[in-house]
Amino acid sequence: MHLRLHDARCLEMSTGEFTGWKTSGLALTGLSSSRATPLPSPWQSAFPPEVLEIVFNHTIIPGFLLDPSFIAGPNSAWCKNVRTQKSILLVCKMWYSSGIRFLYEDVYLRRMPQLFSFMNTLAPTSSTMELRNIVKTFNISGHVEAEDTHIFQQKIIQVLGLCPNLMRFGFSSTFDNLPISSAFHHLRPSITQLCLDSPTQIDYPMLSSILRHLGPRLTFLLICPHRIVGNEINAGSAVSLPDLETLICHIDKDELSRQLLVMTASWSMPKLQKLSLCLADYRGLGSATGSHAAAILPFFTKHGSHLRFLDLTAFVARAIEPSGWEGFFQRMCPLLEHLVVDEECFPLKDIVLSNRLKWLYLRESTSYVTAVDAETTVAEELERWQVPFPRLLQYRRLWDLPIYLAEWLHTFPPDTGGKTLKNFVIDTYDGRLVHDASEAEIYLELDQEGYDSESDDEDYAPSSDSDKGSTAPSSDAESGSNESESSRDWAEEVALELAGQNHP
Repeated sequence: MHLRLHDARCLEMSTGEFTGWKTSGLALTGLSSSRATPLPSPWQSAFPPEVLEIVFNHTIIPGFLLDPSFIAGPNSAWCKNVRTQKSILLVCKMWYSSGIRFLYEDVYLRRMPQLFSFMNTLAPTSSTMELRNIVKTFNISGHVEAEDTHIFQQKIIQVLGLCPNLMRFGFSSTFDNLPISSAFHHLRPSITQLCLDSPTQIDYPMLSSILRHLGPRLTFLLICPHRIVGNEINAGSAVSLPDLETLICHIDKDELSRQLLVMTASWSMPKLQKLSLCLADYRGLGSATGSHAAAILPFFTKHGSHLRFLDLTAFVARAIEPSGWEGFFQRMCPLLEHLVVDEECFPLKDIVLSNRLKWLYLRESTSYVTAVDAETTVAEELERWQVPFPRLLQYRRLWDLPIYLAEWLHTFPPDTGGKTLKNFVIDTYDGRLVHDASEAEIYLELDQEGYDSESDDEDYAPSSDSDKGSTAPSSDAESGSNESESSRDWAEEVALELAGQNHP
């Protein structure tokens, strides 16, 4: 990932518990995978918990900025961030007490052994009550062998029963043999954010059942509503989402009409404010056919009245003739302030004539356009369109953003200090997060050393290093720990190490 924000003095975030995150060199230091050395005793009580909380907030990279997938290997930014969190816990008891939340608040399970390790860590004992209460996010991805599918689903259900404060559940898998259907009905009422990024696993009847169970409490939903057949469009059960504010929908170019028609006919989303209609790969797909217009217009008529953020891909935009978009947002989305469109949708003047639009995001059709040329082109266009955009403050150019676009753009809002049009650039590539405080620039550089293997990153149950005389947890890629070691109750192991009982 490569994230770059120009002309900003600081970045302030308000997602979860991360507020006022203004990272300096601490973030780069925190990514180091070197082993920690026990601090001198005067340091152990030098800072009160409130100060440590601030330090850790500045040091640990928020999970939503990092990609937990296997693609970047065991030295990815996500893996290094987890190692930093584990190292913090082994400094001293006070650091453990203040830092434990950062590791267990957002849990990503990518392999079967991780699930067993995490299950053992949360086993019902008095010492694990705190850990179970800390878990707020639980994400599942990866491959499960066919012979392990039954036990996998059983363990998932058990974990869900042990996390009373779970607020966000995510499921992402492209493997056909990963069973998950019965687990959804064990999700707690505390769930307010649901990510179902798995088109091969979840068909529309299953999705409809899940949403009827969790819908009344959801505020955020990411879905891939595939496999919609004709009789489900008009005969589908009603889905009520009274508090839903954000919807990210991965549309299929062949199923666009069915997907939008079923959400128009059966879904109720009276508070919807942020909508992203995404394609996994929108380049080179051509335009949607004119027949899709019959589904697009009714959808926005029903669900567009409260929208403030809209991500509209070129595939959807071209389903309607340019003349059909004239005044469209004024009629269908009168409150719209943030608009994301592909640069291929030009001329924008024929598409966007909203008097309330404040932020315009232009998704690049190619990454080979130089920033200077792109800025000049857009600046000239916007200069000529000052009348159609009376409230426009700034615009951004976007390259290769991830699917969680709405979250990213609202986490990093444009500088609202003035009304002068400025250019912001956000690039994303898999890799390491670095923050240059002098320029307030965040970017992720490619760091792909090796590949994940079955022995890597048992991230939620670190192995013991007692034979090496080190108090720091090592990554399994380095230590080669076996499952019996990594399956220990982590809280018990850390307590033993901190007490010095694991050392020769």
